[in-house]
Amino acid sequence: MQTLDKRLKSSQEILDKHIVVSPLFAILGDITMKTVRYTEFSYELGTDKDAKIIVKMSGEAVGYKSIALQSDLFTKEKRLIDPVFSNLELDNNGNVIFELEFSVAPELVNYKEMLKNPAVSQLSGKINMN
Repeated sequence: MQTLDKRLKSSQEILDKHIVVSPLFAILGDITMKTVRYTEFSYELGTDKDAKIIVKMSGEAVGYKSIALQSDLFTKEKRLIDPVFSNLELDNNGNVIFELEFSVAPELVNYKEMLKNPAVSQLSGKINMN
């Protein structure tokens, strides 16, 4: 019984810490304009249980206007916290190269929360099939 109890506690601990980034990719797919393209993506997990996830991305856009409009779309999406576009510069083709950093609330990428919310679960299922 003690061994089973330890295994169950270990399983619960693993499940509590498990994250799923599919909902984040679904949001990015929904709000990214056709004139914007991401070239790099990385994220860092906080050490606290309720720590935010920091996402860092790089990309390019067709002009500064596209960056401004994309920034507005990020700001309207409340699940993405404090989006900041930085290091804007033109490449040889006239496209704007940029870096983007924002936080994601832990509940968006929490595996257990995803299982509780059928809409998010379906979204991530669509992403995994592609």
